[in-house]
Amino acid sequence: MVFLLPYMEFKFGATLGHQLFNLKVYSLSGRPPSFSQCLKRRIADLADFSFYGIVGIIIITQSSKHQRAGDHWAKTYVVDIKDPMQMEHINNSQGEWVF
Repeated sequence: MVFLLPYMEFKFGATLGHQLFNLKVYSLSGRPPSFSQCLKRRIADLADFSFYGIVGIIIITQSSKHQRAGDHWAKTYVVDIKDPMQMEHINNSQGEWVF
């Protein structure tokens, strides 16, 4: 079970929950994430969801890229694939993704 969510993000770019909301995980370079990046994101769930998610909310609101702790550590971000602006940044990405 520990490796199921990272595997799904690595293989499909999203978990089932992400897929329901048209979300997908990318590395900051705009490429699909590596397995180690996906694993880091899930390990950091403990920090992100502690105290009923308050820690995660604080981190997200203070982040210029609206990333949670797991995304900061793994150098990833989650985008809405139905949002043309977000997808345009991915398609034109060269190095760091610019918000």
